[in-house]
Amino acid sequence: MVDATATDRRTSFDPHLYTLSIETATLNGSLSLYEGEKELFTKRWAYEGCHSDELTKFMDLVVNEAGISFADLGLIAVDWGPGSFTGIRVGVNAARTLGYLFHLPMIGLNSLEVMAHSVKEHDRSVVCLMDAQRNAFYGTSYRWHLDQWKEIQKPRLWSGSEAVEISGPRARIRIADRAIYEMDLADQLLQGGHEIVGPNPPDSKALAELAIQLYREGCFLAWDKVQPLYIRSSTAEERAGI
Repeated sequence: MVDATATDRRTSFDPHLYTLSIETATLNGSLSLYEGEKELFTKRWAYEGCHSDELTKFMDLVVNEAGISFADLGLIAVDWGPGSFTGIRVGVNAARTLGYLFHLPMIGLNSLEVMAHSVKEHDRSVVCLMDAQRNAFYGTSYRWHLDQWKEIQKPRLWSGSEAVEISGPRARIRIADRAIYEMDLADQLLQGGHEIVGPNPPDSKALAELAIQLYREGCFLAWDKVQPLYIRSSTAEERAGI
């Protein structure tokens, strides 16, 4: 799990705290508004261009439907990557803007831990995979410990062969997309005794739930500490040798 370093420590949790969570790391965008631990609204959309217009529209919509203003928010959560370069920039910039304008605490989480949080079965380790394009994955693994998923290794770029040679028996493979099928890796994973779950991309509901849990533990960031997690360079940067 990414360490959301505490900038303060809260001793109590406001049951009426409004949390806005922003998920734009893949083509499937989503936005959730919670009051305390209660979900008020979740909006989802699929978009192959830039998430900016949809995100702005739904941000205005959820606060209006809740009868509040952005100034009433108490916490901003955002998926800071890895994933779509443009999508990550859009989500992180929107979150940072809200944090800056309204002096809000923020929590940034990586896409893979958001995916892991949505796995409710704890009987085996979880490996999360997301298409990184160019025959590679963003990947990492988790184990259940002390009532939460603990990161076994930091998210990094995996080749297809690394995805198949997963250490540990009978892992639960949580996939964000169909890349393992397009790369003909699914049969090899199943033959290795692993279970494939999905495809289900990271979602703003799981993001909000995990962020609220961390906030209750006193973990959050200032707006300027929230930065995109790209892991790999863009295609243009790699061609330019950057």
